[in-house]
Amino acid sequence: MTFATDLRLAAGLQTDRFGAWLLRQFGDPAGELTRPRAGDSPYPYFARLRAQAPLVRSKAGLWTTARHSTANSILRDRRFGVRDTQNRSSAGTIATALEGLDLDPFMGVDPPVHTRMRGLMNPSFSPSANTTYRPRIERIVTEVLDKAQRQGSFDLVRDFAQPIPLLVIADVLGVPERHRERLGWCAMRVGLVTDQLNGVAKIRELRTLLVELKELFATLIAERKAEGVEDKPTDMIGSLLLAATKQDVPLSEMQALLVTALIAGSENSVNVMGNAVNALLDHPGEWARLKDDPALSANALEETMRFDSSTLMVPRLTHQEVEIEGHVLPPDTPVLVLLAAANHDPEVFPEPERFDITRANAAEHLTFTAGRYFCIGAPLSRLEGEIALRALVERMPNLRRTGQPVFRRSAAFRGLTGMPVAA
Repeated sequence: MTFATDLRLAAGLQTDRFGAWLLRQFGDPAGELTRPRAGDSPYPYFARLRAQAPLVRSKAGLWTTARHSTANSILRDRRFGVRDTQNRSSAGTIATALEGLDLDPFMGVDPPVHTRMRGLMNPSFSPSANTTYRPRIERIVTEVLDKAQRQGSFDLVRDFAQPIPLLVIADVLGVPERHRERLGWCAMRVGLVTDQLNGVAKIRELRTLLVELKELFATLIAERKAEGVEDKPTDMIGSLLLAATKQDVPLSEMQALLVTALIAGSENSVNVMGNAVNALLDHPGEWARLKDDPALSANALEETMRFDSSTLMVPRLTHQEVEIEGHVLPPDTPVLVLLAAANHDPEVFPEPERFDITRANAAEHLTFTAGRYFCIGAPLSRLEGEIALRALVERMPNLRRTGQPVFRRSAAFRGLTGMPVAA
C-alpha cells in the first residue's frame, strides 16, 4: 500500500474513534461497545442493554443483542453472515488495511468460500483428530510446567498460558521446532497490534507481521512438497498438500488458511487459559474444589468461558431482509452479537455472576459462537485447556498470585497479558 493509502486509513481510524467517543457522550451502545477495556468489567453495561429489549438499536444504525436466545438465534440463522451483499468484510478498517494480502479467511468469509475453507481445515480440527493430539498436548504441557516449576516464581501468561497453545498449534500445523519461537511471537503480536490499531505505524506493523507469516508458511509448504506428499498426514500442512492433489488449492489459499489457523488457534486459547486461572484464584473455594477433584477441569474451563468470556462480541450482517424480535432489518444491516452478555443471561444461567465450576449447563455458553461459523478449533481448544488446567492444579496446588493481573486493552476480547504467580 502507498503512504497516501496509509494516511487515508489512519484518518479513517481517527474519524471512527472520534465518532465512537461522541456516541459515548450520549450513552449510545455503538460508542460504549467500541470502548477498549483493560480489566474493567463489561457485565454491568451488558445487563442494562439486556434489560432494555431483545434487540437495541444505536443511533449509528447498529443493532445489538445481549440476550442468549436472540444471540443464539442470530448466530444460527443463515440469513446472517460476516460480509455484506457486496462481499465487503464486517472487519471494516482492518479489512481495508489488509487489502492485497490475500487473507480473506483471516477476516471472515461467507459460503460458498466459507464451506470450501472449512472443508480444507476440517481434517486437522475435527473432534476425531483430538485422539491423536492428546499425547502430544500432554507432552507439551509437561515440558512447560517442568520449566515453570523449576523457576518457582513465574508469569502465568508468559510461562504457561501462552507457550502451551502456541506449541500445540505449531505442532498441529506442522511447523518445525526451529521456527516456533518466531512464529509464536508474531502470532501474539498480531493480536496486540490489532487491539491498538490507531495509526500509520500500527497498520504497517500489522501488514509486516502478516507478510512475514505468509512467507514463512510458503517456505514450509515448499519444503514439505519437495519431501513428497504423505498419504496419511498428521498435520495441517500435510493435509493441505494432500488436498491439493485432488482439487485446486492455490498456494495463497494455503497460506491464508495456515495464518488464520495460527492466530485463531493461539490467541483465543491463551485468553481462555489465563482467564481460567485468574477466575479460580479470585474464587479460592472453587480452586479448592478443583484441587479435591481435578476431573472437574473440563467443566471448570467451560464455566470460565461462560463467566469470563475471551471473546466479548462478534459482528454479523443481514444477507436479506430479516424480521426478528418485532423488527424488520433490511439487507446489509450490521448486528453486534454480545457473546459475553448472552453468557450472563439469567434466563439461561441462574445467578450468572456466580462462578461455579460444577454448573450443570456451563457448556451452553456462546463463546465459540454457534451455527455454521462455530469455531472449528473449539474441540482442540477445549482439549488443551482441560489438560493444562488439570496438570496445573495437580502439580501446583498452592499456586498463588504475587502481583496484580494485567489485562489486554481491547473492545472485543478479554484476556491477560501478565500475572505474576508462585507455585
